[in-house]
Amino acid sequence: MTNFAILTDSCSDLTAPLRERFGVDGYVPGALVYPDGSNHYADLDWKNMTPAQFFGTMKDKKGGLFTSAQIGLQDVADRFEPLLQQGRDILFVAVSSGLSGTYNSTCLVANELMEKYPERHIRCVDTLRYCGAEGMLVIAATRLRAAGKTLDETADWLEENRLRVHQMGVLEDLFFCKRMGRVSGAAAVMGTLVGIRPLADINEKGLSDVIGKTRGLAPALKATVDYMARTVERPEEQIMLLSHSDRPERAEELRALVEERFHPKELHVVPVCQSCGASIGPGLYAIFYFGRPISSGLTEERSLIAELTGKTK
Repeated sequence: MTNFAILTDSCSDLTAPLRERFGVDGYVPGALVYPDGSNHYADLDWKNMTPAQFFGTMKDKKGGLFTSAQIGLQDVADRFEPLLQQGRDILFVAVSSGLSGTYNSTCLVANELMEKYPERHIRCVDTLRYCGAEGMLVIAATRLRAAGKTLDETADWLEENRLRVHQMGVLEDLFFCKRMGRVSGAAAVMGTLVGIRPLADINEKGLSDVIGKTRGLAPALKATVDYMARTVERPEEQIMLLSHSDRPERAEELRALVEERFHPKELHVVPVCQSCGASIGPGLYAIFYFGRPISSGLTEERSLIAELTGKTK
């Protein structure tokens, strides 16, 4: 059956125009705790506030931070069940289980609903990716469906190829790396003061991992596209995403560099979603693309970045 529904969650960076463009059937919103302690849905379409307002609030690192919260089981059921009642099977493409319990929660709901609707089939895929990387896999799923692949063929392909999706780009404020446990507090303070720009890819556990650093913007952007050149595969066939957290001008600089050098089939610049933005904070601009499979522990990628930035021993 190729008329299956494809759903994702609010960590995929896919706003309404992109979901409509590629035929994504909907998304399950995660929860977001506002700085005042109130609970809300994370909105992929930014109807509740603009990205500038969201990330601008986070400049107040004591009282302006948001926190993502666990997806509601009933929210999952409320979005799955109407599709099942319409006679459609469901492929759910979930954010990395290394960052969220969304995958496990949706599997629980899927199993219960398949008992209730035994003629229907639900498949949940743990992308081991997030933000634009998750969005890349959702888009790939829609293209496979359009090409006539079945639900299981599509899900199998996602699981076989998820570790081929790379992230590379710049994070300006190391406070949020510290908050995620990626650098020490002292390193975050000193690094931000002297203009250190961490460069990260996503490891096999689905976590962002800092694999190198540069000092200053121009070297960071150069390292980004040089790293991409050594890891990307068939860029001219790809639909890429470039995500940023309230850095539209920097995102455009990176977009121009990527398009000039790699000529992707399509490249869409999108805001980092609220669910991921709560942890990432302002100052990220990163390109997501399919490339060679990542190595265990990103050992090969660390060596590559060291070579490109002149940090080899």
